[in-house]
Amino acid sequence: MSAAPAADRTGFLSKIAFPTREAIYRYLIIFTIPFMIVITLFPSHLTSRIPWAPPPAFLLSIGVVYVAYLFAGPRVLGRTALDWVFLLWFLLSLTSYFSMAYDLNRIIRENDFINFSLFLFPAWAVYRALYAMTIMHPKVAINTLLVSLGAILLGTAVLGILQSQGPLRVWATEFAYNYGMGSTNILEGASDIVDRPTAVFGGPNIFGFVNTIGAAVCCGTALAMGKRLKEWQALVSLAALAVFAYANVNSQTRSAVFLISLLGLAVMTLIVRTGKVRVMVIAGLAFVLVVLGMVATARTGNYGYLTSIFETGLANDESYRIRAASAERVAILAPDIAKIGAGQDQWAQSLNTNYDYFAQGNNAADNAFVFAFFVLGVPGVIHMILLHAVALWMVLRLKVDEQGFLARLKYCAVLIISLFVIVTPVAIRHAKLETFIFFVMILGPVGAILNVQRQMERRKALEAAEAA
Repeated sequence: MSAAPAADRTGFLSKIAFPTREAIYRYLIIFTIPFMIVITLFPSHLTSRIPWAPPPAFLLSIGVVYVAYLFAGPRVLGRTALDWVFLLWFLLSLTSYFSMAYDLNRIIRENDFINFSLFLFPAWAVYRALYAMTIMHPKVAINTLLVSLGAILLGTAVLGILQSQGPLRVWATEFAYNYGMGSTNILEGASDIVDRPTAVFGGPNIFGFVNTIGAAVCCGTALAMGKRLKEWQALVSLAALAVFAYANVNSQTRSAVFLISLLGLAVMTLIVRTGKVRVMVIAGLAFVLVVLGMVATARTGNYGYLTSIFETGLANDESYRIRAASAERVAILAPDIAKIGAGQDQWAQSLNTNYDYFAQGNNAADNAFVFAFFVLGVPGVIHMILLHAVALWMVLRLKVDEQGFLARLKYCAVLIISLFVIVTPVAIRHAKLETFIFFVMILGPVGAILNVQRQMERRKALEAAEAA
C-alpha cells in the first residue's frame, strides 16, 4: 500500500509547526540583543570565575558569531573598514608595549596587555556579533537594537534618578551595588557627601554620557520620521528626552547636559517643522511641564558642581585645572613618547606614579587626544581621528532607499558618532568598553548593510553587463 497523503496524517509530529529558518533568525536576534545590552550594564559576577574575567558580552558575542555562522554560513564574516581600524589599533598597541619596555625601560606588569585586550577584543567581538545578526535579518536586528537601546537605557536613567532621591533610594542603591559596575563609586554617589548619582555605572560622567546615547536614539528615531511624526510619537520622544535630561542634570555632567539640550532642541525644531498644530501644542505643553518640574526639583537639590563654573570661571574651575595640569605633564614627556607612546599600563592607572616618570601623564587628562598621544604617541592621535572618520564615512555611505528602519539607523548612527566626536576634548569615551560598546553596536548593522548593498550593486552591474 502507498503511504497516506500528508493531509490525512494524524500523528503527533505532523501537528507540530516547526519554526522556519527566518523565524529562528528572528527569535535569536530578539533575545540576544537586549540580553547583550543588559549584561553590559549589569555584568554582576557572570564571568568572575573565568581567568582574567572577560566581559560577559565578549563570550556572548563569540557564541552569536559561531551560531550565525552555522545557520547562515561565511557571509556573516564579511570584512568591513572598521575591522582594519581594529587591526591597526591592536598592532599599534603591541608595538607600544615593546617600545615602553625596551626604549623607555618601563616596567610592564602581567596584566597590562591583558587588560587592554579585555577592552579591544570584546569591543571588536560585539561589532562582529551585531554585523552577523544584521546579515541574518537586517530589519529585525536594526529595529531590535534601537528599541532595546532606548528602552533599557531609559530604565537605567530612571534607576539613577531613584538613587538620588525619593522613597526607593535605598533599594535602587542596593540593586545598583549588587548587579552594576563600579560598586565603590555607586556607594559614593549614593552618600550624603556628593550629589551625583551613578546609576549602575562606574561614575557620574559615564552615567551622563550613556543617558545622552539613549537620548540620541530617541532623537534619531524621531528625526528619521520627519513630517510623518504623529502626536503620540512626539509625546513619547519628548517624555523620554525629559527623563534622560533630568537624569543628566542630577549627574551634573556638564558636557552631557549640553549635548542632551541640543538633542532636545533638534526634536522641538522637527516638531515645529511638521506644521501639525496638535503636535506642536502637545510638545509645547510637555516642554512647559518639564521645565516646571526641573525648576521645582532644583530648589531642593544641590547642584553646586554643575553651576560652579559660572562662579569660578573656566580658568579657575577645578575640573579644568586637573585636565590642564595633566596635559602639561604630557607635553613635558612629548619628546620621549611622540614616536609610539608610553603604553597604557596598570601602574599609571593605580595612581602610583612616584617611581615611574612616564606614568605621570596618564591620570586625569580626560581628553581623548591627550590620552591617545600618551598611549600611542602621534600614531595614536592619527588613529583616533581615523577611527571616527571611518565611522562617519561608513554611515554617510549608507543608502536609505526609502526604508524606514535604514533611515532610523542612519540618523541614530550619525548622532551617536557625533556625540563621541564632540566629547573628545573633555572625556575618553573611545577607550572604555562601557561607553565604546555603544559605538560598535550601532556600527555593526551599518557595516553589514553596506556590504549587502555593495553586493547588490555588483550583482546588478553583472546582470546589466550580461544583458548587454
